[in-house]
Amino acid sequence: MIKRLCTQYRLMLSLFLTAFLSSPLAIAATSHQPAAQSLGGTGSEIDGHWEGVMDRDGAKMTIRFDFKTQDGETSIRFSSDSWMVMDWPVGALKYEPPKLHFNLGGDSGDHTAFDGTLDGNTIAGRFAGSGGQGSFSLRRVAPVPLPYNREEVSFHNGGVTLFGTLLIPRGHGPHPAIVLVHGSLAETRWGTIMFFADRLVRRGIAALVYDKRGTGASTGDWKTATYEDLSDDALAGIHLLQQRKDTHPDRIGAFGHSEGGAVVTIMAARSKDVAFIISADGTAGPSYKQDLFRVQKIVESNGFSKEEVAKAMAFYTMWLQVAKTGHGREQLDAEIPKVENEKWFDLVAPPPKDHWAWTEYRKRADFDSLIYWAKVKVPVLLLYGELDEKVPVTESIEQIDETLRAAGNPDYTEILIPRAQHNLTVHPAPGPPYTCPMHPQVVQSEPGTCPICKMALLLHPSSEWWHLAPGLTDLLAAWVHQRTDATRDGSRLGSH
Repeated sequence: MIKRLCTQYRLMLSLFLTAFLSSPLAIAATSHQPAAQSLGGTGSEIDGHWEGVMDRDGAKMTIRFDFKTQDGETSIRFSSDSWMVMDWPVGALKYEPPKLHFNLGGDSGDHTAFDGTLDGNTIAGRFAGSGGQGSFSLRRVAPVPLPYNREEVSFHNGGVTLFGTLLIPRGHGPHPAIVLVHGSLAETRWGTIMFFADRLVRRGIAALVYDKRGTGASTGDWKTATYEDLSDDALAGIHLLQQRKDTHPDRIGAFGHSEGGAVVTIMAARSKDVAFIISADGTAGPSYKQDLFRVQKIVESNGFSKEEVAKAMAFYTMWLQVAKTGHGREQLDAEIPKVENEKWFDLVAPPPKDHWAWTEYRKRADFDSLIYWAKVKVPVLLLYGELDEKVPVTESIEQIDETLRAAGNPDYTEILIPRAQHNLTVHPAPGPPYTCPMHPQVVQSEPGTCPICKMALLLHPSSEWWHLAPGLTDLLAAWVHQRTDATRDGSRLGSH
């Protein structure tokens, strides 16, 4: 099945893009021109839009930063097409002219630190983090205006108010539309979810992104919410779009990744207002089984023996059972001193005693997405990364496939993305930085020529940056148009 679905990804990408690129929706790439010094703005000499590259051992990645000073505080937004992030908030800036320092990923935890020097319209320096270290260079440029409109919106689900941003094509409407649904934990509208919205709206699909309840400007608390609560939040977004003249009320769907894949399934099962769904890397069956799979993969990847893995998983299962049921805490507390000195313990250690998971996990542990998949009657695009180690890919595809067939829904497409991880990115395989294509035994850490054939050494794929799976956003847009363009007469995409 794995080989067949990987081949299907390449085939469908080719077919979809052939149709898409021949349509007027295809948008050409734009370039940026260097800005004058005056673009620094009045608030700060570093304000403005900056573009450049991160260079790690010769592997270059294009990046963008936006600096804006207001009331004496400078905010920074980071964007990268390769890392599929847009307008991601960066940690606090430390600026002592001409030196500046900030952390990509916030001011704590896993991050990449940037240390640079401002020189007029350029910033250059070094970066270091979990992804390696190297140099970076930025140039202040005039930003190209977005080819679509942005509108700040809000909508309600009971006592919860969700705040978001609607991205709307400038062409003739009404347009098909999509609500982008968050994955697990705290997520706002910025970063990856905004990146996907940007890519879809550039292809003629209105896209709504919003701060998950309890994050950003939205009220409520995601930690105490059930999957059904989160589904109702997203459905409120669909109802907002249905009231607009620039979006087609019968051509609005939802896209969710990971936990969001479960949420969009609930949406389609419970509401006739959902025209289609895209589920990426969602699990099938009870949620707690996915937790067991994920954690076992983590323990195994750290090189422990089968016996050690079995012991670690026995303890993790004990803690999971307590979190699921609320019973057995005393037995778990008694077990901790027996295993806390094991090398694997930190990988499976329970959270602090005041952590929300002790009381709230039970709301989600036994959630079974297959119950809702059995009620989905609208078109489905099912995406998985071939190398996903957070969900059991083959098992999930087979179970959802069987469930949709049994429910009589023939309109679903299963795609396995070659070499992609859980987050739909492709990571390089281990290997030396530079090698000869004719003589692979020749390797070295610096550029040069092969001593045997004198050919220029090429950067080994292992030295490339991890990046978004090629063609993915084009595939998403093309699939949505294929499923919605046939409904311009007002007929529905599916029936419930």
